[in-house]
Amino acid sequence: MADQLVAPAGPAVTVTCPTGDLAPGASVTCTSLPYAVTQADVDAGSVANTATAHGLTPGGTDVPSNPSGTTTPTPTSTGLSLVKSAALTTDANNFVVKNTGTVTLHDVTVADQLVAPAGPAVTVTCPAGDLAPGASVTCTSSPYAVTQADVDAGSVANTATAHGLTPGGGHVPSKPSDTETPTASTLGMKLVKSAHLTLDANHDGAAELGDEVTYRFAVTNTGSVTLHHVKVDDQLVAPAGPAVAVTCPTSTLAPGTSMTCASSPYTITQADVDAGSVANMATAHGRTPAGEDVPSNQSGVRTPTIGDRLAFGGVARGVLAFTGSNAITLAGLGLLALGLGLGLTFVGRRRRSQETR
Repeated sequence: MADQLVAPAGPAVTVTCPTGDLAPGASVTCTSLPYAVTQADVDAGSVANTATAHGLTPGGTDVPSNPSGTTTPTPTSTGLSLVKSAALTTDANNFVVKNTGTVTLHDVTVADQLVAPAGPAVTVTCPAGDLAPGASVTCTSSPYAVTQADVDAGSVANTATAHGLTPGGGHVPSKPSDTETPTASTLGMKLVKSAHLTLDANHDGAAELGDEVTYRFAVTNTGSVTLHHVKVDDQLVAPAGPAVAVTCPTSTLAPGTSMTCASSPYTITQADVDAGSVANMATAHGRTPAGEDVPSNQSGVRTPTIGDRLAFGGVARGVLAFTGSNAITLAGLGLLALGLGLGLTFVGRRRRSQETR
């Protein structure tokens, strides 16, 4: 009995038949040694073989039988698992791909899809060679550089899928594996306000009735996230009014950048002169891409106006910046001027008294 296994099955088995002659019409049963199914058989999907029986007549002539073949299916399953991880220390992603089926897979690859606004795409490299059932390989991406768009979004998100081919060319995909890597972000705005006498009718450098003051606002994005809808709210302190309009050159402010906004001119009124100054407080605001409001510090100025010239030693000039309890009041300046005047009067009288002696 000759039993021929069909590749890739092998090695060949030995067939044993009972000894003795085989009379006309009689039959015998021959048996092979056990055959162990190999991974190649599983990959092929079956074990195929063809057998032919032979006998000799009393005269020595070979008498062959017809060929008889069998194909024994081998149980197969296909599958890939993928576990993706991101490492901030190297800015690269690792992809552990495992063959969860019973069939050897070839040409294993990983497709990694970054989620907008992340980009450009990274390149994933897997070790060359086949992936046996139950075995794993680790694929690695090229480093991904975090962009400002990623910081603004708050994270870098992407989805990866592994792919492999069976020996028969069948496509085997894994389930998608996702990662979302948070990006470090800080929020902050700084505001510095100043006042400028832009219309001085008598050119004396002092804010008087009818003169105009324009305010400027230096706005800085001190955080790491781009801010949108940037504006400045300026609040005049009564009796000053009406309110001024503040215009900024742009509504978007990138991290670390600054811009200067300007107000419409404010005309000094009689109420401002009576009050002795014009005071106002401003705050800048911006919004993150997610819509979160980011306020700045408050920044204020107090602009003295001419009231009692004698109390101020002639003319009141200048602009005083203030924040909260650090405000310098006009009353304090008046007392200082009055003290200096009294001191000068006392010195003059003493000198005249000495001269008369």
